[in-house]
Amino acid sequence: MPKAVVYVDLDGTIALSPISRVIRRAYEVLALSSGLDVGYVEKLSWALHLELASRSLPQAFDWDYIFGRVASELGVRPSFSVEKEFSGVCSESVALDSSPEVLGELESSSYLLILATNGLMKYQRCVIETLGLDRYFSYIYTPDSRGCLKNGRRFYSLPEGIDSGIPSVSVGDNYTFDVYFPKLFGLLAVHVVRSTREDPYLILTKLPGSTGLRHAGGADWLLKADASIKSFRESTAAVGSLVEGSARGSNFRCR
Repeated sequence: MPKAVVYVDLDGTIALSPISRVIRRAYEVLALSSGLDVGYVEKLSWALHLELASRSLPQAFDWDYIFGRVASELGVRPSFSVEKEFSGVCSESVALDSSPEVLGELESSSYLLILATNGLMKYQRCVIETLGLDRYFSYIYTPDSRGCLKNGRRFYSLPEGIDSGIPSVSVGDNYTFDVYFPKLFGLLAVHVVRSTREDPYLILTKLPGSTGLRHAGGADWLLKADASIKSFRESTAAVGSLVEGSARGSNFRCR
């Protein structure tokens, strides 16, 4: 039996891929086809993305689905495939913070590692294989395999045969998906802080259709990470402290 189950995020946590650039190109194609400003197209796409995410639907991160929906709304039929375009540049993906080495350390610490990403497998497979990350994970959880996003409790269901009494830890760079919802569902959370800008997904913790809770007021009510670190390199120490119980009940901070 593993000492703990550790759910590790992909994009922005252990790897960086050019998917954002391809999505931006999709917006530009829609703007050119419709004669509209690319900023307006981006707003339409983002609104649809958030609406789907608020219901924890896998289509929220199916960029080809969103492209098709927005194209239909604009009355245009441009030929563009995010999946195809991304496959042509996926080799530009890079590992962050010596992540393969760190994943090896976590694996050798008798943790069960699960790659937990909101990205669909049709986009993520290339990144995982290009960087050779699959060797470190016992399972790969994606919305299309789990039936929901990381704001759905079902996403974190333990693999068969794993004792529910052992610690479960989420490690990731996005507050909403890697800290707030995992904490809401009873996991410990390590936040890899990449930016001081407000998380654009925070709205998902307040929407009536969200799988989270509605709250009023400022950010005081937000669930706090059990550990906040500046680099994925620090995750071995942070996870170890949480699993051993030395940081339970207080925030661990790596400076």
